[in-house]
Amino acid sequence: RSLELLSQQRSVGTPLSGELSAWVDSLSASVVAKLVKINLIETSRASSCEPLAQHVDEYAKWRLQQGKHEKDTRTVIDRINRVCQLAGFNSWADVQLGGSSALEAAIGKIQDADGLTDRTRNRFGMAFNAFGNWMVKRKKASHNPVRGWQRLREFDRDYRRALDPEEARRLIIAAEAGGIVVGRTNKGRWHFEKYGKEMPGGVRWSLTGEDRAMLYLTALHTTLRRGELERLTVSHFTLTGPEPAVRVVGKRGAKNRETRLIPLKSATAKRLREYFVDKVPAAPAFRLPPIYDTADMLRNDLAVARRTWIDEGATAEERARRHQSDFLAPVDAEGRKVDFHCLRTTGATWLDVGGVAPSIAKNVTGHRAESTLQRHYQHASRADTRRAVDVLPDIDPTSAVATGTDDQADLPPENLTAFLTAPASNSIQRNQTAYDKNCNNETGKRIQALAVGLEPTTCGLEDRCSIQLSYASYPLFYGDY
Repeated sequence: RSLELLSQQRSVGTPLSGELSAWVDSLSASVVAKLVKINLIETSRASSCEPLAQHVDEYAKWRLQQGKHEKDTRTVIDRINRVCQLAGFNSWADVQLGGSSALEAAIGKIQDADGLTDRTRNRFGMAFNAFGNWMVKRKKASHNPVRGWQRLREFDRDYRRALDPEEARRLIIAAEAGGIVVGRTNKGRWHFEKYGKEMPGGVRWSLTGEDRAMLYLTALHTTLRRGELERLTVSHFTLTGPEPAVRVVGKRGAKNRETRLIPLKSATAKRLREYFVDKVPAAPAFRLPPIYDTADMLRNDLAVARRTWIDEGATAEERARRHQSDFLAPVDAEGRKVDFHCLRTTGATWLDVGGVAPSIAKNVTGHRAESTLQRHYQHASRADTRRAVDVLPDIDPTSAVATGTDDQADLPPENLTAFLTAPASNSIQRNQTAYDKNCNNETGKRIQALAVGLEPTTCGLEDRCSIQLSYASYPLFYGDY
């Protein structure tokens, strides 16, 4: 019956119906090839029997042509290929047959095998779903069979932590005093462990303590990403004059493609001048290890700083207490980790703690949206949260200043001092009159009371009057505004 309908629609030149198109997509590769050969379906429909890896390669090339970042594209394609491997997707016909259930089963296996978070698990599904949408837009498929896949709920949490200033200071000191760090190949590592010397071609990279210290310092004070730091040359820095700065040139395919000028602290500029003294303008400003070694390098310096801090304890009890602390630890008490990108998070957090408005801070970090900066890069520490809580007024009955409601002879709070110094009779009469007028006037509006501090200021509806709060028998001031 389906073949008859297919022949009829093909003869009159009408497009295939949704049901018939789905039936064609579900056919095996050999059957589709025969239908194409006898001209019952279009040649483009034969894509369902072509190897899926071929379509994935075309999708990767299309992403790069659209200006997507090369690293991001590589990550997306790796996720798609892994899903295809575990789900058994060798052709688009396999995707049609398996659908969302096969996709969810595959990404579930990936999550269990790698111990992924729900957020990362969802990224695998999103990558394959985007590939399916591309197949439809390119008319290689009639519909996306995995469009209805089930996403897991993601809970907002911080996966990176921000260092406090003392942790960052100790990290830089430990790096500068740590000497040369070497990254070796597998054979180079085996040769060094066995013979105690380097083998030719066994060293992939090496950084001195000063290299690492200046890299950390610049990353903290500029909030630059690793890739942006790697692209910097000495000529990008202006370290003399009253306004030292670094010019970050945008790059096609990068997250931030705009060129921006980031001011530098005078002390940082002085350290960089000394560091660049023997470098030519075209030389790279910093030496960085490969991307997969950068986090390990930082965590090694962090471990040295932590051991030094613990050993500084005067007594055994103090050293034991420091050992239980998460100060300079790679993972804090809330499960947030330290990697190289956390230096960017730290700089953004310091801007927030310092009172810099997000509209200004995003000019330093390079974010276009303030919400991205606040959600992902400004992480308050427990010490910051403690200081915020300490700002709250003390309303404990045993320690708070009396309100006067129990004993009218008690003194009012300090923020009413100016109010009480006015002539008592006129003040009371004027405020009471305004209050009575407001309660009798349906269109009257209440303004914030002068007494702010011990009790919350509330705003009611225009046709509603709240009970009159009093401090030492003085009524609140109401009036039009």
